[in-house]
Amino acid sequence: MVTGLTATNYTFVASAGTLNITKPALTVGVHGTPVSKTYGAANPTFTASYARFVKGDTASVITGTPTFTTTAVTSSPAGVYAVTPVVTGLWATNYTFLGSAGSLNIIAAQLTVTANSVNKAHGAVNPALTYTITGFQGTDTQANSTTA
Repeated sequence: MVTGLTATNYTFVASAGTLNITKPALTVGVHGTPVSKTYGAANPTFTASYARFVKGDTASVITGTPTFTTTAVTSSPAGVYAVTPVVTGLWATNYTFLGSAGSLNIIAAQLTVTANSVNKAHGAVNPALTYTITGFQGTDTQANSTTA
């Protein structure tokens, strides 16, 4: 039944249409991005954050857990690396999933430079002043990681 429409020269007949309801996309990101670690440390365990729920839904409607990929490894130099959520293992009745890359910030590890103790007799020429550096990560050494 069509109501509210009038036309002098026409009558109205109702014809059914289709309403297609599509699933909205949830954005799956890296919780706490940028995530940080110190050079030489293992990558942290990444966790997901979700955005764009509708109608009061929460993460409880999601089945599965995303995984994360990054090119950063223990020996990767200090810098910023992309972390990408892999959403293929996620499922929800009313949603699709869209991964949103986050970042891993690898910060430089701290080295400690300690002056070596030396002795000299009063009036003598100063002895060579030397130091020891500690705190190298993995297979790094003073010879392959520093200059001076």
